[in-house]
Amino acid sequence: MENVVIDGITLEYEVTGSGEPALFIHGALIADSFRPLLSEPVLAVLGSESNALWERFGETHRLLLEWFPDVRVFILPGAAHGMQMQNVGGMAGALADFWVRHPVRPGA
Repeated sequence: MENVVIDGITLEYEVTGSGEPALFIHGALIADSFRPLLSEPVLAVLGSESNALWERFGETHRLLLEWFPDVRVFILPGAAHGMQMQNVGGMAGALADFWVRHPVRPGA
């Protein structure tokens, strides 16, 4: 396991090889430190109602688009911060589509 400390928070991660997509939740906290590790496809999801709840969600999403060279954007309809609970079908569909297009290769 590797460790990185960001804003006093220690994060552990494991590098398992190349070709695996990365999934970030609250990516702004860790994305800049992990950027050198990522040349793989990234799914950046933003709820369509997120900015109405807090503008920082949109700002974070825009940063992800700048930081990663291979980003897939998905705006989840009718959702804000609790997006995976507010639009379960839409989120599941976006994840399934992403993983079909960018499968995780076990043991890679």
